[in-house]
Order: sequence, then C-alpha cells, then structure tokens
Amino acid sequence: MNDLNSGWGGYTAENFLVERRKANELARSIRLTPVDDIVLQKASLEQGMKVLDAGIGPGIFVKQLLELRDVELVGVDSSREFIEVAQDTLSPWIARGRVSLELVSLEEWLPPASTFHRVFCMTTIHHLPPEEMRKVAANFFYCLVPGGEILLVEDWAIPPSSLFEDLARRLRWYQMERKGPKEYHQDLEFYKSLLCEAGFLLAEVVSMPRPFQLEGFKGIEDPEFNRLLRLASEFPTEERLVRMVLIRGVVPHKQ
Repeated sequence: MNDLNSGWGGYTAENFLVERRKANELARSIRLTPVDDIVLQKASLEQGMKVLDAGIGPGIFVKQLLELRDVELVGVDSSREFIEVAQDTLSPWIARGRVSLELVSLEEWLPPASTFHRVFCMTTIHHLPPEEMRKVAANFFYCLVPGGEILLVEDWAIPPSSLFEDLARRLRWYQMERKGPKEYHQDLEFYKSLLCEAGFLLAEVVSMPRPFQLEGFKGIEDPEFNRLLRLASEFPTEERLVRMVLIRGVVPHKQ
C-alpha cells in the first residue's frame, strides 16, 4: 500500500511518468497497440459520463482519456507526490471543473452511491492484501450506476507463455523480495471471482502484450538475479514482451 507522501513502488512520480511514456512509445515503435489505447477502446466512453480513476498516479492515462472524451472525472490516489504531479498534468481540466482529485487510500475512500458510469483500476489493486481487495471491489460496485462498468487491469495474472516472460516474472519477484514494496499479485481466476463476488457480471477478459523494460533492474547484488538479467538482456527488443489482463465487469440492471 502506498504511503500518503511517497511515490509508487519506489518510483518517484516524475520517473513513473517518464517510464509510462517510454513504454507507450516503445510499443508503437514495434507496431504493438499500447495497453492504454486498448483500455480506452474497450471502455466505450460517451460525452458527459462520470468516471473514477482509482489509483490515478501522475495522470498520464487520464490526460489521454480527456483528450478523447469530455467526461467528468474523479481521480483517487494515496501518494501525495502523484496527486501533485496529476494536478499539473490535468490543470486545464481541473480549471474547467471537469476533474477533481482526492488524496486518500482506496481502503479509506468512501464511495458515493450509484454515481459513476466507468471505474478504471489499472495496476493498482495488487498493492492491497486480498481481504482489502474484496472491500474495495465492493465499493467499486456500490459507486457505479446500473449498467456501469469496471475496467480492472493487472499484470502477472496469467502463466508465462514465453521464455522471456518467465525470466521477466522471476526478475520482478526477485526485485519485490529484495527491494520491496510488498505486493499481492493474484492470478486471473482470483480477480474474476473478486468481481463476481462483488456483484459484477463478467463481460470480457482481454490479454494485452506490453514491452518489458529492463533498465530499472539494477542495484541487486545477487548472482542468480544477475544471471537472469543477463539472459533476459539477450532477447531483442521486439521479443521483450509480457502480458497484462483487462477484466471488464458490468453492474447488472435491477430487475
């Protein structure tokens, strides 16, 4: 879980912003659709919708969203640094009253009833222990209107399908164990049942390849870690891919 004064996962907000942009540019350079683009396409946003971004980070995804559709958006994050960067990133929309930001953890956020048409929760919920995930998923259901949708995006939820993906997963686990922070990644079936238990109807599950950048895997003095890093570094850029999953859930209309 993020501290209210720190960045995410050991990144500063500025570094996270740069890495997110690099990932999108890298995906396009190898003719791969960026994950953000896929999620926005699946969201089917319409003008005037009310949207929640749970774990808004520095606001780069929301900026792309707002450039496509005129919606009213609430962004929640537990990192003061990220909220400050998001305020700068989204300042034109904040000035027009289209965006409001809240510095609060998802566990403590009090959801308004039946307010939002879409909820985005992108690579955020794994920061919470499973029991807290269930509470937050129930809050997402509570805050959506009938017919509203959640778009939950997570990584490391499906078994590796390539040697590189297996190496990348093992590197990431080494990094979490040695440098932190603690994360609670679950498999796809857990996330699906999480939404179903909260009341959602599962509408779609999409596997999305993304580039995996090795530049951040430094500073761990461990022979096995460095062996894995050398093996992963031998793969060409276009083969350095891992997969994320998008799970789209819908709030059923009342009978």
